[in-house]
Amino acid sequence: MAVSPHAFPLRKRRPSAVSFVSPNLSDHRLLQSLLLISQEISSLQPLRWLLRRNSTSIIHKTKLLSLLFEELLRNQATCFSPSAVLCLEELYITLQRVKALIEDCSNGSKVWLLVQSESLANTFHEVNVDLSTLLDIFPVNDVNLTEDVEELILLIRKQCSEAKAIVDPAEDNIRREAKGNAAATIFSLTGVHANRKKLGRKTRVIKGLIDLARDGPSSSKRDALVAILSLAGERETVGKLVEGGVVKMASELMDQLPEEAVTILDVVVKRGGLVAVAAAYRVIKKLAVVLRDGTDRARESAAATLVNVCRKGGSETVAELAAIPGIERVIWEIMGMGGGRARRKAASLLRILRRWGARLDGDAMATGYSSSSALSSTRVVLPA
Repeated sequence: MAVSPHAFPLRKRRPSAVSFVSPNLSDHRLLQSLLLISQEISSLQPLRWLLRRNSTSIIHKTKLLSLLFEELLRNQATCFSPSAVLCLEELYITLQRVKALIEDCSNGSKVWLLVQSESLANTFHEVNVDLSTLLDIFPVNDVNLTEDVEELILLIRKQCSEAKAIVDPAEDNIRREAKGNAAATIFSLTGVHANRKKLGRKTRVIKGLIDLARDGPSSSKRDALVAILSLAGERETVGKLVEGGVVKMASELMDQLPEEAVTILDVVVKRGGLVAVAAAYRVIKKLAVVLRDGTDRARESAAATLVNVCRKGGSETVAELAAIPGIERVIWEIMGMGGGRARRKAASLLRILRRWGARLDGDAMATGYSSSSALSSTRVVLPA
């Protein structure tokens, strides 16, 4: 899937380090500078996708600060102590950071925002903590303030402190905010090979999608599963998916969304090596249920998955499947009624079971026991 270059706008360059330096200004000019930058931030739009809550909160607090600076400018008789001036200068530096952060996020691509969401949420939290701290230590008693200004400072302090006490960077990740949009966007972006590889390397993206598929609303589960399936197209990503618990997640969803869950298992087991096979060993019985009761597509994927698991997992894995009552009848049904690929996979599965059974017969004869007595409790009798 081609993605328009406009989906990845260039981000504006961050202000240089010298920009974040307190101005050497008179008290009056300092207040004017604070008012100007707070008004500039107040005019910015909150982010529309991820980090919306963070940006909305900080913009609202900055609007209250702009009212504070207006009131201080109206009081021309105000004379600040050195500690008050220091707090105001630090406020100016913090507001510069706020402005740069919001502008950087506003001009960032969706991929960049998604990948950096946790780090950016933490940065929003840091600047909020800085604002809260500076307002806490601002020497209100050293400044001749009106009652309205003092109440305004107390209000901003309260709002900053409340936000300071709630640290939830995940609020704006793939688990909480814009869930369906995030998963759908990832799927769209994975249409480009380079994006698929880049996103597949990000543990946060993998974990977010798996959590969303497991615990998200119904409308978002499918989007997350489709995005996971797309990412699984990269062999190196499959390992991260297995580490992130994709097999367990697929097992849990096999009753709700059997087609999607089994299709993911099919791809993961095929590309994931022995680690994926070992993880899939625990879901053999569930796969057998889908093989018996699923839709044609789900049965086809279940048969393909079982073939890969049995081939790579060895005799112990085949024995687990063979011990399931009625499994041979189910396989014969698919061979007679399934689609082309489903029939081929079912035939392969039957051959695997036959070879396993023949090997057990040979082992029993070599040790001097009759095959009927040795296998009477475990062997599945397959049709001739």
